Amino acid sequence: MNKIVLLNCYLGKLPWYFDFFLKSCESNPSVDFIVFSNDEEKRVLPGNVKMIKFSLETFNSLASQKLNLEVKITNAYKICDFKPAFGVIFQEEISSYDFWGVCDIDLVFGRIREFMTEDLLDNYDVISVKDSFPSGYFLLFRNNEIINNLFKKSKDHKLIFTSNENYCFDECGGAYDEVISGINILDVPTKTESIHHVLAKEQNNIRVHFDLFIIEGTPGKIKWENGILSYKNEYEVLLYHFSSYKNNVFSNMKKWKKIPDCFYIDKYNIRKYSNYNISAKWTDSIKPNLKKFLLR
Repeated sequence: MNKIVLLNCYLGKLPWYFDFFLKSCESNPSVDFIVFSNDEEKRVLPGNVKMIKFSLETFNSLASQKLNLEVKITNAYKICDFKPAFGVIFQEEISSYDFWGVCDIDLVFGRIREFMTEDLLDNYDVISVKDSFPSGYFLLFRNNEIINNLFKKSKDHKLIFTSNENYCFDECGGAYDEVISGINILDVPTKTESIHHVLAKEQNNIRVHFDLFIIEGTPGKIKWENGILSYKNEYEVLLYHFSSYKNNVFSNMKKWKKIPDCFYIDKYNIRKYSNYNISAKWTDSIKPNLKKFLLR
């Protein structure tokens, strides 16, 4: 089986959704996770999750050494631009794996191996779980010299890595509307060349797979049960991205004492019980009784 490790850097106090992230990591024991963090809270971690104490100063020093550039970023969010270079920056941590990837922590995973199959891994070098552009919140790279150094194919990588400005290098350079509408990234005028540009230019030399395995936004009707993530009780998905949910002022963002083995994510809330069960109770008991009352 191809060995996979997913990397994340998060500086600052870890947010409420991190516990949901950890719960879903635990249900993927054949995938390892490394979180670089300066959060001091003591946690009981799943066996496949490692937390490494980290700081912005540590990142600047390590990135400068590994990339042979003067990296002096002052904003932790800027680390996102470096994601395609994690295979070089964190070379020691990924050395025993066949694939390394980047992931955010505002995710709930389903069964990763159900989607990252051996057939897919054997036949592709870079795998995106979004079909219109590289999914910077979950992106897999084959662990070899060529793929780990792909980022250097961008003519702007040195500029991007030595600047404090965020260029969305890990995705499409900010050209979201254009590529989602179907325009080729190489036909879109952008400030800099992103990793999407690189993958498009190198399509005859490397094997890249774009697919849609995820749920985003706030559609509701999302269920996580013992590691299986589904939408509308019909479609199994790889992950749910909390990006819109966590930025919605109406969303319930309380910290749970313990994450249960089954929970439901609706438009503005996360709950232990099912909206479908409420509907069933209405149909099976309340509605017939109400009908009898109205017919008297």
